[in-house]
Amino acid sequence: MKDNKINLGGGGVDDTCGIKLDLNKVESMFFWENDHRKSSLVFIQPTDHNVENWTTTKTPNLTKLIRENGVRFYTCDDDYEDGDDYRYGYFYPAKEINHDPVDFMEGDGHIHMFVREEGKYKPL
Repeated sequence: MKDNKINLGGGGVDDTCGIKLDLNKVESMFFWENDHRKSSLVFIQPTDHNVENWTTTKTPNLTKLIRENGVRFYTCDDDYEDGDDYRYGYFYPAKEINHDPVDFMEGDGHIHMFVREEGKYKPL
């Protein structure tokens, strides 16, 4: 990753035309691993809060960066002990994880978020 930029190009029909994402301008980003919406998006929050959050299509380069340098999490509803309504994802950067993913899932009743640290899930 030269000069803290990642090539978003995924190849094929969904190629992003060689666009590079400048990680210095990204405050955080996350994607869902098993969302029922079949989302193929990465949700990005820029460092400049005057710029709206945006999304981009998942590419192998971007999801690999988030997985390797981020943290795994899941959101769930109140029935998390007996239920099966879990949505897993990855958040980058790990040390800056916030409640954006659980806010996104609130419409599905997800009000809890757990983060994987040292091999165990802990409430955020």
